Amino acid sequence: TNIMRYGLTARLGTVKGMGLTSEEAMKLYGKPKKLIDVFIKIAREVIKRDNAEVIIPGCTILSTILTANNVSEIDGASIIDGVGTSIKMAETLFDLKKSCNYKVCRNGLYGREKAAPLSVPLRYGNSLKNS
Repeated sequence: TNIMRYGLTARLGTVKGMGLTSEEAMKLYGKPKKLIDVFIKIAREVIKRDNAEVIIPGCTILSTILTANNVSEIDGASIIDGVGTSIKMAETLFDLKKSCNYKVCRNGLYGREKAAPLSVPLRYGNSLKNS
């Protein structure tokens, strides 16, 4: 996984599921109290056990529900919205590339493993490249 690849295993606390499928979580989107309550209960357990400072919900549905309901911190631990931060990071990288031709070094830590060439369906032509 990327956590091991980037040497962050020692910084990772608990990975814990909420016991819901994506379908079940989506059904709770309009009535999020139950989902938020379960998340807060689990987050508090993790904060206490691991002394967690940051919680990253692994589900985009949950992350969106938490953000929409202003749940951005629990007992002092920040809740990171993976959807919002991913969009902002992509915007930042685009702006850096555009303004100063920023590129990611692929020699060491962020190096890519050798993979088979990307197979692109004909309908996409040459607009997609192996990067």
